[in-house]
Amino acid sequence: MKITKMLGAICLAMGSLLFLSSCGDEDLMLEEELVAPFYLGFTDTVSLQMSSMQADSIISSGTGRLLIGSLEDEYLGKLRAQTFFQLGLNGVLLPSEDAVYDSLVLYLTTNNYIYGDSSQPQKISVHRITEEYNTVEDDYFYNTQSLRYEESALGALSFSPNYRQRDSLSIRLNDEWGKALFEMGQNGDVALSTTEDFQEYLPGLTLLADSTSGGAVLGYAASASQIYMRLYYHQTGEELQTYTYDFQLSNSTQQFNQFESTRTQNALADLQSVKKPLADTITDQMTFVQGGSGLITRINIPHLEDFPELGEYMYITQAELVLKPVLPDETQFNLPDSLLMFTVDHPDDIMPLISFGVGDSDTWVWMSGLQLDDEYDRNTEYRFNITDFIVDEVSSDALSEKFLVLTLPNLSNQVHSMYLGSDTHPEYQTKLEISYSQLTNLIN
Repeated sequence: MKITKMLGAICLAMGSLLFLSSCGDEDLMLEEELVAPFYLGFTDTVSLQMSSMQADSIISSGTGRLLIGSLEDEYLGKLRAQTFFQLGLNGVLLPSEDAVYDSLVLYLTTNNYIYGDSSQPQKISVHRITEEYNTVEDDYFYNTQSLRYEESALGALSFSPNYRQRDSLSIRLNDEWGKALFEMGQNGDVALSTTEDFQEYLPGLTLLADSTSGGAVLGYAASASQIYMRLYYHQTGEELQTYTYDFQLSNSTQQFNQFESTRTQNALADLQSVKKPLADTITDQMTFVQGGSGLITRINIPHLEDFPELGEYMYITQAELVLKPVLPDETQFNLPDSLLMFTVDHPDDIMPLISFGVGDSDTWVWMSGLQLDDEYDRNTEYRFNITDFIVDEVSSDALSEKFLVLTLPNLSNQVHSMYLGSDTHPEYQTKLEISYSQLTNLIN
């Protein structure tokens, strides 16, 4: 697999420019300056074909992050994140007969991930899973999977999701259930003998946000020390003795997040798979990327054959794909810190790359960080240096069937999204910028 990383924008001074010819079905404007014995040329008018695609089910287990909450977007519709996990034993629970139950509390530790409007209050409820906690086909859970759970909540918490004010959540759980669990310990119930026995009694828990409140998705750390259900009890005597027992996250690789996406009222409603892309012309000259739901962008470069033939006297010195996120207004949430792009020959090759990073020997992969224009927003962009790929394509006897796929580096452990302007967007245009040099004194 070929790996190329963006090292930054490289500027080439052009001076006075000579506009040359147009080629093929699309106008390819070549700007050149004579610097003996070279012509130094530049073009950013190579035509692009851009579309949105819906990735098939993506692995959402073992990401290290619980995601809970909901979002609503004009183009992307509604997105709801719900998390599932299992608890296990942490030693022996055996309170004495005269011990007294106090409370049962679920603790979550934030991991500083929040996407959306943090000013709106959030309500999270805890529910008991009622079916066996098993994957369907392999060892993974996927973003569209769910497990059955009790409709009535074991506990709930309403709060303001301001991460500057809190680093954890504590949700008081149902005392009737907590006391029953405590008495099971007192009686030496077999369900508390091993973690396997306990998970037959309690297959797991699921946490979900109230669909009528909140406009953000929040992240919590998925580790045994940061997710636990604590049983509090005490014993009276000459002195008051207080005790705790923690049921900890038992297997972080089996914790997973489910994402429910509803787009019934917009143009993206018909998106079903990577095999049926939706052209940017249908979505106002924009394409989209969204974590959780699996929205990704496809980019084809159909007219590279119009570029002058490379050879002994013609060289491409740099080719950069410059992606412009659309920034509609001040309510736009923060953009992804980085984007991942790779090449594929067929839509069937997309999911192995997204899920496992598996590609063939001629797969190109790039990463680009966000470059912010804090003053005007006009030059906020992502730049991918794809020089070697373009040289390979232009130098080949026949262009390959490869196309570019743009996604988030971790598509299933975040819900960041982005509108991406196509090459025909009236304000935020994605462009392929090609710089080249041509020997002049050896041509004749």
